[in-house]
Amino acid sequence: MLDIGSGHALYGVLLGDGRASNIVGVDPDLRKSLLPAPSPKIRKIAGYDDSVRGTFDAVVMFDVAYRMLPAERRVLFERVFARLEPGGTFLLKEMDPNQRLKMKWARFQERLSDSLLRVTFGEGFVAQTQEEVAAMLEEIGFRDVRARAIDRGYIHPHLLYTARRPAN
Repeated sequence: MLDIGSGHALYGVLLGDGRASNIVGVDPDLRKSLLPAPSPKIRKIAGYDDSVRGTFDAVVMFDVAYRMLPAERRVLFERVFARLEPGGTFLLKEMDPNQRLKMKWARFQERLSDSLLRVTFGEGFVAQTQEEVAAMLEEIGFRDVRARAIDRGYIHPHLLYTARRPAN
């Protein structure tokens, strides 16, 4: 599995407890990527997704794309598609702009993070609708694109997209 924007690789720990036996976490933030991996199943790399070779059964990207303009996202999603084995799965956690109150909180928190903590890379806060994200993924070639709200009980408007690269 390839974890793009892995940060401290905590999602990799959760996924590694399941079926993932080999996880590559890549993140350009040296403050996060150079810390020891939290699991022996995880190999951390300082850099961007194109600094890793090979293909993967799954690619995950959690809380990364919202900092990118749609054209940049598309290029990244095209690279993800190319990196997946036929039949592989892409998991993308994004935010749902239709959840207005939760989005206001998320934007406020992001402004604080940008101005005070400087904990994220990228510019701005770009939200695409479920339909826009799904259409983009399908245009790239993904199939079985689905979005599911996973924000119940959370203050952020989490959406989880799943998409597959066709088997052939």
